[in-house]
This record gives sequence, C-alpha cells and structure tokens, in this order.
Amino acid sequence: MRSTRKINNIKLVNEKRDSRLKLTKQHILSNSLSGILNNQKWQKLFEWLDERRTVFKVTFLLSKVEMSCDWIREIEKTSILLDDSGNFVEFYEINSVKTITSAQLIKFLELNSLDFSETDREIEIYGYRK
Repeated sequence: MRSTRKINNIKLVNEKRDSRLKLTKQHILSNSLSGILNNQKWQKLFEWLDERRTVFKVTFLLSKVEMSCDWIREIEKTSILLDDSGNFVEFYEINSVKTITSAQLIKFLELNSLDFSETDREIEIYGYRK
C-alpha cells in the first residue's frame, strides 16, 4: 500500500510539472517573448553564482513570487534545483535572476554577452525580451 501511494504521489508531481511547463510554453508564445539566454548560458550563469556562493532571487514567467536561493542544490543541462522540494525548474521558466552588484559579476556578464540592468545595489539578468 505504501509503494502504491508513493507511485501515485510521483505521478501527481509529474502531472503538475508537465502542466506547468505546458502553461509556460503557452505564455511565451502568446506574449511573443524572445529568449535571450539559452540553456548553456543559464547553466554557466548558475555555475558562476554557485562557485562564489552568491545569494540570488529568481523570478518566474508564471508567478509574481520571487524565490530566494542561498545555495544551489543541483544544476543540470536544462534545469536547476533551487530548494529541498525536489522540484527542478526548467531554465525556460525563469524570467530573471537578481543579485547584489559586483565588478566581478559585471565583468562575467559582459564577457558572456548576458543582458542585464544595474542599480547601485542590484543586478538583474534577463531571460526574455518582448
């Protein structure tokens, strides 16, 4: 009985994820969004942030909620695990990443041609443009 419940929970999680990804793709198309960062650039950015133990916030296309992350659990080729939930986030679900500004980060972003804006304290790296 326990294994049946576990299998049903896994199915439910996968169904929710599939639904979320489908909605994200529809949102991108219906809003004529153009991806700025491909999977390789996202992966490189997150590896850079992880190596320096940089705290950052992620905003998503389908949510106004910002998710704060102080350490990355796992980075894959097309997704990232930001918390202990076990729910990976596909890179294409990410609207932007915000973190504290630094000369090192600006240099990295410019060298890798990543689109960003800067204030005195914060840098926002964009995943999409209209």
